[in-house]
Amino acid sequence: MLFPLLAALFLAHPSARQEGEPSAAPAQAPAVEPAPEVGVEVTFLANEGFQLRSGKYSILIDTFVREPVGVFGALPEDVHKRLVNALPPFDALTIVLVSHIHGDHVQARSIEKYLSRNNQAQLLTSEQVLRFLHQSTKDFEAIGKRLSPIPLVKGAMKTLKEEGMSISFFELPHFNAQDEKEVNLGHLIRIGGLKILHVGDAAPTPEAFAAYDLASLEIDLAIVPYWFFGSPQGVRVLHEKVRPRQVIMAHIPPANLDKLGGMMQEQFPDVIVFKEALEKRTFLPRDEPK
Repeated sequence: MLFPLLAALFLAHPSARQEGEPSAAPAQAPAVEPAPEVGVEVTFLANEGFQLRSGKYSILIDTFVREPVGVFGALPEDVHKRLVNALPPFDALTIVLVSHIHGDHVQARSIEKYLSRNNQAQLLTSEQVLRFLHQSTKDFEAIGKRLSPIPLVKGAMKTLKEEGMSISFFELPHFNAQDEKEVNLGHLIRIGGLKILHVGDAAPTPEAFAAYDLASLEIDLAIVPYWFFGSPQGVRVLHEKVRPRQVIMAHIPPANLDKLGGMMQEQFPDVIVFKEALEKRTFLPRDEPK
């Protein structure tokens, strides 16, 4: 069992909360359709934040953003409340992933609230993110058992497997990084018969991507920031070093969504752009009927 606590968490009651933990959630939650058993339901939240649902599993990646940061957006207030209070569809057996410590990808109080309210959730991330949470949360010890560091070696993937799912973690250089020690994680998630790549705020550096031989893995869906489409180097990375079947363009500043998203889709008509929080789409494996 390579995911610590996962088996035990699956047996826990899905609506269980820590004793005495207040809920500021809305009184009623909307009905949520079951996750698909085959394929993956991908729901956009904010920036590069997404939820992936398939079968009994839910994955949240870079989703805990309450306040806008610079030109980048945040979750609408009602969606944020539903998320941090672990209401449907955020109440299931959940793996939480964080690519790096920037505030447009994770905000400490939000992720702390969520982990305290969903005893079926576990955070798997870098030591750097865990140090950030240790410094920034109000009661780190209360959520400490739900946190697992992933030991990384540059140029190599670390893969954790569970029945019906696996996640590979690896480092990619951050775009325009101000600190060379800044860790940005890429994630390759195998779930629902698909391989889904999330690169965080990766720089479109062909050499960095080539180190993992992603092009040979038959990736079904790649979630990449908009700047990959603004340079020949970024397009080369997608076409030669990743070669995904489908691409989602993410992290578009909300003020530029219509103009930039429209312009990019004119040049790359097959690229998918989500425009609103909770917008979702189901992706099927290659051999499944459309």
